[in-house]
Amino acid sequence: MRKLILWLWSIALALPLLLLLISAGAARWAWPEILPGTFSLQSLASVFSDSALSILGSSILLSLTSAALATLISLPAARALALLIFPGKNLVRALLLLPVLLPSTAYFIGLQTLFTRMGLIDTPVGVILSHCIVILPYTVWTLTDVTESLGTGLEEQARTLGAPPSAVLRHVTIPLLTPAIFSVTALGFVVSFGQYFLTLMIGGGRVQTFAMIVVPFIQSGDRLHAAAYSLAFVAISALVYGGFSCLMSRHYRCAAEKGIL
Repeated sequence: MRKLILWLWSIALALPLLLLLISAGAARWAWPEILPGTFSLQSLASVFSDSALSILGSSILLSLTSAALATLISLPAARALALLIFPGKNLVRALLLLPVLLPSTAYFIGLQTLFTRMGLIDTPVGVILSHCIVILPYTVWTLTDVTESLGTGLEEQARTLGAPPSAVLRHVTIPLLTPAIFSVTALGFVVSFGQYFLTLMIGGGRVQTFAMIVVPFIQSGDRLHAAAYSLAFVAISALVYGGFSCLMSRHYRCAAEKGIL
């Protein structure tokens, strides 16, 4: 039964990607044809044009910066929420979910008004900060749960043995949290990389990202180019996740060699 469910899940996951691949390589695919009548690499070639690659590179850099900044902010916040007791702690955790729970249109309009008054509208900094705000609910909640599960036992042992706070942070806390840091950074990248409406509102069309290329093709009904760019979109996200997975594997391997695990 489990194997059947696994096979059904794999087929359900593979079919949309297969359709994207066929559509991206089609020259024309009219309804009700089951398969395209002719094939062409023109749609896929447009993904590798100089303008598209330039926007793709800047979009990857922007998303990685947003994810890294959100993770950096989340680390002390998550430790405070996990280890400290203070009034309104549960309320703070609930408020962190507002960017996810509130209707995106209403929330983004308020964010646009705030950033306009701060002079951050139509700037890469404004887009990075807005993406960071959207990423924070995922990173803070995940790191808080991980910190609670790890506890402070190993850190207390290190302090008992005379290790200063900086050494405890460098040799105990950070290594323990490294897998979770890689995971939430990868998740933050995917969340940022897929932002279209928020980027359009805060960037004003001046800050171009890869999502802003993909969505107009989808809205205009250009299925062939939309499929090609969507396929590239999926590939980039998968490559980033694969890169972070390799970093986690390397971390576990080094920790095992040192006898930490």
